[in-house]
Amino acid sequence: YRLFATILYGFAFDKCTLRELETACKFDLRYITLMEQIKIDYTTISKFINKVIVPNEKEIFSKLCLQIKKGDSDVPNIKDAIALQTYYIL
Repeated sequence: YRLFATILYGFAFDKCTLRELETACKFDLRYITLMEQIKIDYTTISKFINKVIVPNEKEIFSKLCLQIKKGDSDVPNIKDAIALQTYYIL
């Protein structure tokens, strides 16, 4: 679920391309922490998006929207919210 959380975080906040995400995973501490120091390249991100996210996009989107609407107060920050939601999806 680390890669899903990293992709979601990157697209939600400031990374628009897969190459920007790749660079962030190498040099940005936020992304390094999300990936638990696992180095990836843009092709890995692309394959994950095409094999996991695209086939399940409606389910993922609806579950994320429900989580946001629910406003789970037990989840203290966005990283934990993404990790929690990813655990239930995958």
